[in-house]
Amino acid sequence: MVILRLMEEITSYPNGIRWSPPPEGLFKLNYDGAVNCNSLKVSAGGVVRDSHGNFVIGFTTTPDSCTINIAELWASTD
Repeated sequence: MVILRLMEEITSYPNGIRWSPPPEGLFKLNYDGAVNCNSLKVSAGGVVRDSHGNFVIGFTTTPDSCTINIAELWASTD
């Protein structure tokens, strides 16, 4: 039940912004990349969900040092 509670916290924000599902029969990819400005360590990842919000697949990657824009690109192409 901890996972379900965590998912509720992630998908519902106090300001009303929520994840919106794709149209029926399609999938949605959400991705992000991040760079630690001090160490220049980079990570990127994403998750694919179906039109019911069900998890399909997720991924993470740790490319070499790069800018935040490149980290975002890594996440979108991995």
